[in-house]
Amino acid sequence: PARDVAGSHLQPQVWAVDYLEVVGLAAGLVTVAGLGLYFAADTERRRIGAAVARRLGLRTAQAAAATALEVAAIVVGGLVLGVGLSWLAARLVYDRFDPLPSTPPAPLLRFDLTMVAACTVAAVVTAVLVTLVVERRTARASLPELLRDP
Repeated sequence: PARDVAGSHLQPQVWAVDYLEVVGLAAGLVTVAGLGLYFAADTERRRIGAAVARRLGLRTAQAAAATALEVAAIVVGGLVLGVGLSWLAARLVYDRFDPLPSTPPAPLLRFDLTMVAACTVAAVVTAVLVTLVVERRTARASLPELLRDP
């Protein structure tokens, strides 16, 4: 824990890791905001397309599955890119965080599976919530009303 290294030579390393975690959280929030903006910009086309598809016989479950697949592709792509880049960044600098570089053993680069699992759970929850919101907004519109609106 952070209180175990307070006042020691390891405190700058703890601060650096804490900073990187905050940057990662900010990147995740920007990704979610970008996902929202993506769907907000496409709302009108999506509503008309869903209404036409319903008239042509597309079931609601199929439309929801297509939306879920679209959202999942975006979120999973962001997750894979984020985990890959974070691993690469850690790989490039982890040996510089060693407070005693000339003393064995050499620093170990360990992959934190708990953090990756937490990010994966957050990505799944985000994908489900975004899919529910998008489907709720597109399923309520009727085709004649959409075509009548300017």
